[in-house]
Amino acid sequence: MVASGDFAWIDGGNRMTSTCHVLNLVHAIELAIDHGVGGRAYFVADDGERSIREFLTALLATRGVDPGKRSFPGALVRVVASVLDRTWRVLGKTNAPPVTRFAANMMSATVTVDTRRIREELGYEPVIDVETGLAQMSE
Repeated sequence: MVASGDFAWIDGGNRMTSTCHVLNLVHAIELAIDHGVGGRAYFVADDGERSIREFLTALLATRGVDPGKRSFPGALVRVVASVLDRTWRVLGKTNAPPVTRFAANMMSATVTVDTRRIREELGYEPVIDVETGLAQMSE
């Protein structure tokens, strides 16, 4: 979307999000296999929370891509996405619309997870931090 000029932030990309490096996920899975309680949910994330804009800008920068500053209000994007989803369904289109209701909702809301349970019960601590993971992607 950035390459084609179709990307825009929703609400400036200012909503908070949790991220999870794959090495942290693998570490958490190992802990759950060895020490977890069956049927129990363990949320996994990197340390800290960051805005969607902060994270995606840094992630795209690892590939020399700048997402730009264009932004639309979340309320407007959610309405447009809802109309597009319905229109695509009615028309029987198989490709995704330019913005989906799910994407609009996720990008215009704070979506973070609480990792207290896995930390307290399984001793989880991230094995790699966000900055190191992003630096490795730049190499």
